[in-house]
Amino acid sequence: MMSIHSDFFASVRILNALMDIFLNSVQKTGKGEASELWTPSLKDVCTVFLNMGASFQSLFPLQSLQPGFTYEQIISEIDVLRRDCSSTKTSISEHFAFLSPFNVIHVIKFLVFCTNLCPEAYTDHELMLLISVVCRISLERKLQLIPLVDFESLLESLLKNIKDWDSQLPALCLVLSDITDHHHNLLRVVQLLPSAHTRGRELRRHLSLVIISKLLDKKCTYVPRTRDFQASAEKNISL
Repeated sequence: MMSIHSDFFASVRILNALMDIFLNSVQKTGKGEASELWTPSLKDVCTVFLNMGASFQSLFPLQSLQPGFTYEQIISEIDVLRRDCSSTKTSISEHFAFLSPFNVIHVIKFLVFCTNLCPEAYTDHELMLLISVVCRISLERKLQLIPLVDFESLLESLLKNIKDWDSQLPALCLVLSDITDHHHNLLRVVQLLPSAHTRGRELRRHLSLVIISKLLDKKCTYVPRTRDFQASAEKNISL
């Protein structure tokens, strides 16, 4: 209801109630067992955005990065999902035709809350998918004039929760460089990454080089091999 209610104040009250319930559960369970608490699964998050008007392919456009479930599996479980989401359009704004900015922000706020209290809730693969989805949604036109502080907070939390950062960093750079073809949108993605966090800064630097390489050569010739950013890596970019 929080994600689809048309009344702003009702959505806020639902969000606050969800946070209170979740926090009370954490306090009763104990910090050491917080990972056993219910947290919205990747499928739950996907279902919420499908209810907002997104298509499955708009959320997961890359064949190399797909979730462990399909659109058909979701709609077989929940009859109220929209069944006419197009899988051929490429405009993000068309995919999120019914998106309401405050509803999206409230969903993001709740995910920030959950990922901070339960950092073990998602696998590295799921975290990669969530990061991709969050960046895709941030490019929606209706959100361009809104400060995306909560998006940055969620990305910081998701990046912090990745367990094998060394191996996920190169893959994450390639994934984020492919979520959009427009250079303005690619710039927005880079700017959205949290600069106050070490992993956010590392990802920013490496992703910037991947994007520059892709724009100059029409294909990516730079792939980050290590976490350490070296100026000599620029030599890998053909001018």
